[in-house]
Amino acid sequence: MRGWVHIDNFGESLKIYGKGRARRLVDRKGRVVLEYRMEN
Repeated sequence: MRGWVHIDNFGESLKIYGKGRARRLVDRKGRVVLEYRMEN
């Protein structure tokens, strides 16, 4: 997860990381659950 910044928590078990326009939801075990890009 080098270069990714912890932005917020999503509920109890997921963390949100961001890098530029990209966002990742990561579970407690460090697995990426969802990755998406922000528009504009």
